[in-house]
Amino acid sequence: MQQSADLPQGIDLSLPVMEGLARAWYIGGMQKKPVVLGEWKGSVDLGGSVNFTDLTLNPHAHGSHTETLGHVCKGDHPIHLLRWPLLIPLTLVTVDGSEDHGLCITLSDIQSALGDGPLDRAIALRTLPSTMDVSKRDHSNCNWPYLHPEAAAWLASESVTELLTESPSIDPEEDGGALAAHRAFWGLSANEVNAGSQARHEATITELIHIPPSVSDGAYALNLQVAAIENDAAPCRPIIYPKEIL
Repeated sequence: MQQSADLPQGIDLSLPVMEGLARAWYIGGMQKKPVVLGEWKGSVDLGGSVNFTDLTLNPHAHGSHTETLGHVCKGDHPIHLLRWPLLIPLTLVTVDGSEDHGLCITLSDIQSALGDGPLDRAIALRTLPSTMDVSKRDHSNCNWPYLHPEAAAWLASESVTELLTESPSIDPEEDGGALAAHRAFWGLSANEVNAGSQARHEATITELIHIPPSVSDGAYALNLQVAAIENDAAPCRPIIYPKEIL
């Protein structure tokens, strides 16, 4: 029998949704509660035959998530209808998102980070200062690094369809609801809430990931796993592999 080829172990960039752990947007963490039906309890610890638990969570706030333009548009644009290749070429770059730099990641920042290297279908932005200690961080009221709309529009013009970022949003924490970078990346005009002819329905934004400092900038292959939930966003698990696997 022919054996399968040995595949390299991927690097998981996701932050998991965890009970009680707040990550962003001023709300508490996910809540877990066993189902109770009369005398029956959905908890082995409480004497039930199985664990049968209700979860209350918000994809945008509680962990790594991937979203469609339905995040800012009227109508149904659910994430579960999108399809991705098994492996997507991805460029990983580090940009300065420190407060001294001004927090705003500009087009010049991204182009300088890319240098003469290629820009693939997917791009992951690691923002400085980078730290391993993010597993339980609550980003609420922290004024995180965000993307200038010009940079988002340029990525769209370069046919980037998967944009990944460590911040809870590619826009400022407080911007009056403009979400200008989101709209620019999705091909929408300012304040547009109806997806027009220029809208990029296939493009996605993945937020609240973590790229360990030990992972070098460069070219990778992305396996983007997204929960099949009928919603504008869903929890996700982006895993990257060496580019040679493609």
